[in-house]
Amino acid sequence: MHADGPQWLDEEAEISALLHAALDRFDRQRGVDRQRRITLLAQDHLPSLGRAGAAADQTWSLIQELARRGVLVIRKAAGNIYDDDWRGAKVTFAPEVEEILRVWLRRDWSEPAAMVWRRAIERHAPQFHDAGAALLAQRIVIENRSADDIVAALAAAADKRMPMTLRQLSATVFWGDSKILDDRGELIAALLPHLKILDRTLVIAVHLPERCQGVLFIENQDSYAAAAAGTRRRHTLQ
Repeated sequence: MHADGPQWLDEEAEISALLHAALDRFDRQRGVDRQRRITLLAQDHLPSLGRAGAAADQTWSLIQELARRGVLVIRKAAGNIYDDDWRGAKVTFAPEVEEILRVWLRRDWSEPAAMVWRRAIERHAPQFHDAGAALLAQRIVIENRSADDIVAALAAAADKRMPMTLRQLSATVFWGDSKILDDRGELIAALLPHLKILDRTLVIAVHLPERCQGVLFIENQDSYAAAAAGTRRRHTLQ
């Protein structure tokens, strides 16, 4: 198997996409499954095969070349002897070819986000009541923050004792962002049941003039105060 890819590979978008799809599947494998073969249905990833004709013949000949190179194995379907060779055929990639595909496609290996998230939870598991189990299915993403940053920040809340709302808690642990934990009350209850989470008070202020020509709802309290005072700051209204 040659380290240099076939000269035609960069010009064959469908076949490049097929090889990328194989690498995607390798990336999604758990560590314990890393040595399993990847099998793909050829027609699902090579649209030209469905159109038959010269384009299909050319694409399939290149797939056969990859098979001769040892990059993949073709598994033909049991069907009518008059069917095209590719109809129902599958291509299989052995774990040993993953490295060569990465070289050919100039694609470095990157650990899947789910695995990075799991490892971060495992590092901070002792701080959580359920060892972080509830977090596994509820990955939190914050721009410019790593998985370990986020999990560590949440784990630090284990030391909190003062009752607070979800928004207060979120702002306290997540660098001032008060909305990260919205709709995540059950998550916090599973991770940190000792925390007393307060209901967020709903404040409704209504001004009824003598003559009413319409109704304006203002969600932001500061914007409401500015509007009630007669200050025209359209960009603050929400």
